[in-house]
Amino acid sequence: MIGKESTFAEFEILNSQLKHHEPRSKDDFLYMKARLAELAYKFTNSPINAREFVWTKFHYQAAKLLKTNKDIYITKPYKGAGVVILNTNDYIGKMLDILNDKSKFKRLGDTSVDSTSNTEVKLQKRFLQIHRRKFISKDTYDRIRPVGSQRPRMYGLPKIHMNGAPLRPILSMIGSPQHELSEILEPVLKELSGNCIADSFRFAATIRELDFNSETTFLCSFDVTTLFTNIPLDETIKICSDMLYRITLTPPDFPENIFLEFMELATKLVCFSFNDVMYQQVDGVAMGSPLGPILANVFLGFQESLLFTQVSRPVRYWRYVDDTFVIFKCRHECFAEELLSLSYEEDGSGTVIPYWEQQPAPRVLDTIK
Repeated sequence: MIGKESTFAEFEILNSQLKHHEPRSKDDFLYMKARLAELAYKFTNSPINAREFVWTKFHYQAAKLLKTNKDIYITKPYKGAGVVILNTNDYIGKMLDILNDKSKFKRLGDTSVDSTSNTEVKLQKRFLQIHRRKFISKDTYDRIRPVGSQRPRMYGLPKIHMNGAPLRPILSMIGSPQHELSEILEPVLKELSGNCIADSFRFAATIRELDFNSETTFLCSFDVTTLFTNIPLDETIKICSDMLYRITLTPPDFPENIFLEFMELATKLVCFSFNDVMYQQVDGVAMGSPLGPILANVFLGFQESLLFTQVSRPVRYWRYVDDTFVIFKCRHECFAEELLSLSYEEDGSGTVIPYWEQQPAPRVLDTIK
């Protein structure tokens, strides 16, 4: 394990070794110190403690001025630390480009149609019925019963490492009527995530330990475009149900019909606001929801099970959420072609059909055995 104190000490030594250089300006020197501090926190995977940084009167005045400027939107980047300042109209426009996709989102109206309190009452009544029929325990009922719920809110984080800085939509569900329900479903679904690597640090450590000949192997990576919003929700819920209740995994304490109802309540019933307008996500999963990453992993794991029934497994195959790293013995172009063919096929007229809409749809048990 990386020691925070010893690592910070090494960065302090590095900083002192640079002092004999003459900085181009005071601002450049302060920027360098800030970057060293950021790197130290990233290297130790430690949260930045704002109390360790001294703010002057100038900093407070600048922050207040920026905060009151309605023409700019201040946020953080999707990956890494830092501050991103966007033009407000550009930010809203990029978010509306995402939310105007009618296959994924449904516009409900302004915030006067907010149904958060009504959703809370409906869930309270339904959970009580399920508890009285002894499908869930008193402890589970007390935990998932929503009280004092808050409206979920959608916002976007810019991907500054990509051209045009596209936004990653994030749904803040903390305090929502479905948040605790999602929390209890998370450990139930966690064992379905397959062989996905737990985090990027573990992936980096695994790669460093590899011993392979770069001249006799071929390395490549795959990425999934806008994974979360493109997850077919109904199909993924069915995959989860089949894996939990029909394959050799430990099913939850409640029956399958209750599980399916809980999954739909935790995903399809979520209404949220953006820019004073209410929306409902009708397909895909939301990043920010406790279930988002798990459902994405389940769906991709299912795709992998389909893939490896048709093509031979590579020398090495790792996946971290939507990023896949593969090592082949040679350039294996058909692998990518097979991967794409699992997701889409043409109906004869040139129309592309996602596999989950193809008839007959593949059964989970036939592909995971």
